[in-house]
Amino acid sequence: MHRSLVVFALALGMAQAAGAATITASASVGPAASPVTDVDGPAISGQVLAGVVVPLAFRNLEAHSALDVDGNSAVSLTGVYLSAGKPHVAGIDYPQLTDAVTTWTTTVTNNTGSSHPYFYSFLLHPFTLENYDNGIGNTDPLATETSFAVEVRANGNTVFQAGALLRGALTSYELTKTGTDLGGVFANNEFAIRYDFAQHQARIALGNAAPGESITIETKLIAHTKATQDGSGGNVTMGDPLDLKGDPGISSVIFGIDDSVGAAPLSWSATKSLYR
Repeated sequence: MHRSLVVFALALGMAQAAGAATITASASVGPAASPVTDVDGPAISGQVLAGVVVPLAFRNLEAHSALDVDGNSAVSLTGVYLSAGKPHVAGIDYPQLTDAVTTWTTTVTNNTGSSHPYFYSFLLHPFTLENYDNGIGNTDPLATETSFAVEVRANGNTVFQAGALLRGALTSYELTKTGTDLGGVFANNEFAIRYDFAQHQARIALGNAAPGESITIETKLIAHTKATQDGSGGNVTMGDPLDLKGDPGISSVIFGIDDSVGAAPLSWSATKSLYR
């Protein structure tokens, strides 16, 4: 936390926060209606991980999520079915899905004798969506999907949302964005298309808390892939769950004064130290 935020919190004795984490990762294996799910949480100490790895022939199917007690979260998904030209593997029932979610919940309580404003500040690391589809026998060129979403709620009310859905692949594709626009730079090669999204800093006013009142923040990272035929699928990257302290998808802090108002935007490397 920034030094001036620490001094302010100590002086007023007001930033008393407690957090809990719940994370899930799931991937369908064989019939799409029978997913494998790995769930961890809630947890209040240490680092928790959830993952599903399915090393089947010609399939790359993984769903990972990671979250620590400081609110640093990351999610990654891979749901790609069969390389082009490989024989169909019996027993696959399309569509096949991978999903992963982190949910970070933290509560701050005003322990002073007067009302005070609170703010929630967070940093989103650049996200990536990547789609594969060989197009052979595909009646719907937009059927393959990858998506991400970030949702922040304060006492149950949505205060921030950003998301993107990438449908299709090389032959035809479309990108739909919702909420706060995180950009999206297009790239492709002979096997896939990809969109790279920009980092984003946000400072959200949560309103005033009277003496004894609490504000609960719930922050979710959500990722999804859908493969609809052989040779299709995609990757979603929201930070690195296997190296959470390197590049989390989101880092955050809740505090009692908007110390950062008017501050110039910083690079990821310069900013992330404020959120650790």
